[in-house]
Amino acid sequence: MAYPHVIRLRGPWECDRAIAQMALSDGTLTESARDVSEFARLKAPADWAETLGPEFRGRVSYTRRFNRPTNLEPHDRVWLMAEGVDARGNVTIDSRHLGAIDGYALAAEWDVTHLLQASSVLSVDIELPPTGAGQPPPVRPGRELLAGGLIGEVRLEIRRELYVAGLSVYWQPGRAPQWHISGRVEGPASNDSLHLIATACDREVAYARVTAGAPFTLCSTIDDWPAWPDPMDEPVLTPVEIRLSDGRSTLWQTTLETAPPQPDAERTRATMLRSLSGEMTLSWLDYVDRASDPFQQALSQPGTVLGLRGILPDAAYHELDRANVGVVQQVPRAWAERVCPRLAHHPCILAWALPPGEDQGVDSRSTPAWAFGRPWLPAVAS
Repeated sequence: MAYPHVIRLRGPWECDRAIAQMALSDGTLTESARDVSEFARLKAPADWAETLGPEFRGRVSYTRRFNRPTNLEPHDRVWLMAEGVDARGNVTIDSRHLGAIDGYALAAEWDVTHLLQASSVLSVDIELPPTGAGQPPPVRPGRELLAGGLIGEVRLEIRRELYVAGLSVYWQPGRAPQWHISGRVEGPASNDSLHLIATACDREVAYARVTAGAPFTLCSTIDDWPAWPDPMDEPVLTPVEIRLSDGRSTLWQTTLETAPPQPDAERTRATMLRSLSGEMTLSWLDYVDRASDPFQQALSQPGTVLGLRGILPDAAYHELDRANVGVVQQVPRAWAERVCPRLAHHPCILAWALPPGEDQGVDSRSTPAWAFGRPWLPAVAS
């Protein structure tokens, strides 16, 4: 078995209950139960607009039954992964509370091996409060006018006890761009030597001995990385396989596609400077479906730079990579340390920007730990 082995818990999910909320003039909430008999099931991943309506605000309980994975080895661990809910949620399994999910782009995970029954019931309780509910609005960039729901994938991952968490792959620009891999080995202390190996271009390109419980960073300069022949052409994306090994077997592995910075560095720098000076007006997109007209229109304009207020699913960034569409990605400060590493391998992302009002003390010369080789721009009008 390749680790991690993924079992996706897609729809349909049962709608166990829905509680509508309305904000009163004094900032308090009034709640009323919503009859859910006409739609016992909800799509996932998706928001609840089709069933509860785009204006629904309140609390919704999603439930789904699943069976314990079979043929587990003694060293196997079963993790529950939730990629995010809008706006916030809590997760339980067989009535045992696992924890919270704090936003639609903030994944959460739990080791549930010891909790699984032959058949288990998973519940995700999601809340999207109405505006003016007497508390600060939840952080949901680019989705402020959309319905809430279980919009991220939920899955089981069968892992070995030792695995890599917080993986980030990115290029540090310069005359000889340097490739970085960073993350952390999680799991019990091991007497075995652990090895992290990166393979690309049909050969090993980076190697390090790593230790359970400790962060790592690998750096490599690859002179013969496949060339990106013309700034207006599609970039040459190269698969990078990253493996954690104990010298006898592979404990964990993943493959990402990436590419160095654009070869026309002066063009990219000029674009960024125009953005900074306000001479260039970016077209900004909120959280959009990949099939939507605005997203498809952006794909049809290679070489342009797009502003993204919403943080899209990973597959959308892959499409932007291949279409050679540059992105200035807006990220709330509270989300940056978790979102930026996850997106760092996408060559479409040229720069990060904080939302208006959050950019005090950040300019293009500052390099926060979560910049990952990109300039960090002051807020650009959106």
